This record gives sequence, structure tokens and C-alpha cells, in this order.
Amino acid sequence: MKKILYILTAVLLCTACNRDEDSIFDQTAAERLEAERQKDVNYLTSVETWEMRYFPNPTAAGYAFLCHFDTDGTVTVGAKNSISTNDIYKTESSLWAIDFTQSVTLSFKSYNTIFSVFADPSSDGIGYNGDYEFIILESSPDAFLLKGKKHSAYISMAKIEDGTDWEDYFNKIDAFNDLTFFGNDGLEFMFVNRDTVIPMTYEDGQFTWTDDNDELDVIRYIMGENTNEEKVQSLSFIVTPTGMHVYPYERKLINNPAFDLVISSDTSKLISTVDENIYFTTNFTAADMFAHKFSQDARWVYQKNNGNDPETDAAFDELREQAKEKGALINRVSYSRLQSVSGDRKSTSYILLVEYTVDGKYHEGYLNLTMTNKDNLLTFKYKNADASILPLLNRLGGTTQGAKLFTDIFCDTFTPSSFTGSKLNMIELLLTSSTKDGKYIHVLADTKSR
Repeated sequence: MKKILYILTAVLLCTACNRDEDSIFDQTAAERLEAERQKDVNYLTSVETWEMRYFPNPTAAGYAFLCHFDTDGTVTVGAKNSISTNDIYKTESSLWAIDFTQSVTLSFKSYNTIFSVFADPSSDGIGYNGDYEFIILESSPDAFLLKGKKHSAYISMAKIEDGTDWEDYFNKIDAFNDLTFFGNDGLEFMFVNRDTVIPMTYEDGQFTWTDDNDELDVIRYIMGENTNEEKVQSLSFIVTPTGMHVYPYERKLINNPAFDLVISSDTSKLISTVDENIYFTTNFTAADMFAHKFSQDARWVYQKNNGNDPETDAAFDELREQAKEKGALINRVSYSRLQSVSGDRKSTSYILLVEYTVDGKYHEGYLNLTMTNKDNLLTFKYKNADASILPLLNRLGGTTQGAKLFTDIFCDTFTPSSFTGSKLNMIELLLTSSTKDGKYIHVLADTKSR
């Protein structure tokens, strides 16, 4: 009899426990997951445009995508990047769904050439180590925080203004990138956190540094005060129309303002939106930039009839006309650098490179120069003419007279400054004469021709 009572008591207790559990949740686990799934579906499909700030993996540079999720299960993705669209604005539609097993997951269900390429293994079996399935960590009507299912990168999505023209949006990103980062590969920036200054090197969507002084916590402040002691040596980000979005190394909020920096009014800094004393700035002068681009084999090309003083443009136009009358066409003039190696010795020389055509034949002619870079002053002096330019100089009155027509314009002491006004990116410079009032020359760094 006692044994039967014990069994009855146990059954009653279990029944009470089950009733308590039901009263706590009111739904089964599957029902709760389905409710969560439907909520996220409603969030996604009620927004006209989402911006996805996509990092293929935690150590990779990031990319911006614009997405529209339709109730019929199609998603339209727009992008403009060097990896999947060849730097041309494109859109493409594919399938999407929100699934759930152990967690609610946003999946891109069919191949999309704009987006899926980042998850392709490629010929090396690795590719960009990206994902096409994302665990939904947090969601709201205007923001999502995702995590790559395979490679674990945190990815945020945010609602952007209705009526946004997608192509114009990417053009604004490009314009900001041009203003701030384009052409700066290999240059040193400074990360400043009040009294702490850490040099970092910019390289195509990332900053890298060596954490010799155990200052990782200081750097990570901008990314949500992560106190992980791992020696991370790269900082990935995505360019936005007004600044940069840093990879969220630590998940705290869906839209953590510590992840975002905006450009200062004088274009000299990228400032954290949570603390104006935390920012990136440059660690180079305009003259340093001039020399740096030489080290990357760039040519500083004279931009004729574009931002120069009228007298300089007039002198150059007259020079071109004189050459044309003698059967020569001057195509382009630029400051350039030559390097030669003999055994263990390396020598550097500077030239005024004149690209010209004589009798239908293209030539690259050299006027040999000396260049000094001191106290943000660039001084160019003429040395002699290389044989490569003699076919042109002979048509301009001979070596001495012909060379003088060029050196009167391009040999001087100049104070370089940013042509665009941006202090973060000086890919275009204005060379202002220190010896002649009102003389200034616009030059653009060009690496494509080398």
C-alpha cells in the first residue's frame, strides 16, 4: 500500500511540475521558435531597405550591401565593390528564408553572384571565408545583429531611409572613400585615445599594428570595451557615407555607437561617436605623401587646365602649341622616380617625365632633376636632358631652350597641400610656389600607369 502511495505522490508532483512549466512558458519550445521566426520575418519584410555591414570573417575587411526582403521569399541585393561587382553598381535577386533548428537563422537560400561569392571556397578551398547563413542574435524593427553560422563574424543590419536611391548611396560611399582612404595604402595613421597614441598602418579596409605595449584594451574601447587579452593586430572596418563602421569585436548592442566614427568638420580626423577624444588621424605631411607615392611607383601627374594658376596653364598651353606646330604632341607631364640596382647598391633618381608623340610614335622622355624634401617643402632643380627626350626638345629650339620651357614651369620650391581640402587623404596635391606669388600646380598621384 505504501508503495502505491509513493507512486501516486510522484505522479502528482510530476503533474504539478508540468503545469508550472506550462504556466511559465504557455508555449512549447517549437512554438516559441516559430513565434520568434515570424517576428523576424515581419521585421525584415516591413522595411524598404536594409544596409548589411558584412564581414566575411572576423579578420577580413568589410563590405556594404543594400537588401530588400520581399514577402514572396526573394531578396534583392545591391552592391558596388571590387570583389563581386568589379567596382560597378549591380543588383541581383535570389531566395531567402528564416529557418530554425537550435536557433533562428537568416539564410540566403539560392546563389547570388553579388553576395554568395564571399562564401565560395574558390580554387584554393578557402576563398573569403564568408557565410550565407546567419544566426539572428538580436532583432528590432530597425536593426539586426547576426553571426555567421560557419565563420562566426558579427554582422549588423540597419534600416536606412525610405526612398534611398541605392546607386547614389554607393556613390556617396565611394566619394567618402576617395576623400579619406583612396591611395593611402601603406601610410601610417594614428589612433588616439586621450593621452595614448598608437601608430597603425592603413591597408585596404583594415588598420594593422603591433601590440608591443599591451594597449589592446585601449584600442578595443572603440569596439565596445572588449577586455580579451588576445594579441589582435588588425582592425577591420567598412566605409560609410559619413565615416567608418568598425568590426564589432564584442557584441553589446544591435547598433553599438562605439563601432562608428565620423569625419570631423575640418576633415583632419575620424572621431568616435561616443567620445570625441578617441579618433584616427594622419601622421604624415603633404610632402611625406608626395614621397610615399613615389615609393609605390606612382607618378605625380600635372593636371593641365584643372586647378592651376592661369599663368601656368597659359605657359603650358603655349608649350603644347609650339610642339604641335613642329609635329610633336605633348600628352602628359609628371614628376616621377627611377630606381636602379647594381650589385648590392640601389640608386634613386628623379625625373620630369614627358609623354609625347612624334611622327605617330609614342615616347617617354626624361628631364633629370634633383629633389629635396625638407620642412614640408619640395624643391626640384634641373640637371640635364636624357636622350629619350631629345626628339621633342630639338623641335622646341634645341636642348637648352626646349628644356627651359618645361623647367620654368615645373622646377621650383613648392609648399604642397591637399588639393581637395581633405587632410586624411592627399592623393591630389596643390604645389604652391615659395618663390613666385600666385603660382600653383595641381598634381594627382597615378599608380595605374606603372
